[in-house]
Amino acid sequence: MITARDTNEDEEPALWLRIFWALTCGGVTAVLLLAGGLAAGQMAAVIAAFPLAIIMLAMCYGIWASLRRETAFAQAENMPAAPLVGTKEQYEWRRRLGAIVSHPTEQQVRSFLASTIHKALDAVAEELRS
Repeated sequence: MITARDTNEDEEPALWLRIFWALTCGGVTAVLLLAGGLAAGQMAAVIAAFPLAIIMLAMCYGIWASLRRETAFAQAENMPAAPLVGTKEQYEWRRRLGAIVSHPTEQQVRSFLASTIHKALDAVAEELRS
C-alpha cells in the first residue's frame, strides 16, 4: 500500500521500492519488539495516532459548527418576510424594520399565552373529553 502511493495506479511499483518499504516496516517492528516487547509496539501506535486524533477532533468540531450554521440558515429561510403591500403605515421603514428585528418581551409572551394559547388548548381539551 505504501508503494502504491508513490507510483501511478496503472503500473506496478518497482521491486526495490517494495523491498525498501518491507524492510523498513519489518525493521521498525523488530526494533520495537526487541526494545520493549508488545508494550513498546502498542505505545508507538498510540504516540503515532495522537496527532491524528487531535486533527480528527478539529474536523468533528468543524462539521458540528457547519451543521449549526446550516440549521440557522434553514430557519432564517422559513421566516416570513416583512409585508410589501398594505396601508400607508406599513410602508414606513422604521415600523417595518422594528417588526423584523424586535423580539417580544416576557410580558407580551405571557399575555399572548393567556389570551390565545390557553383558550385554544382549553377548547381542544374540552373536545377530547366529549
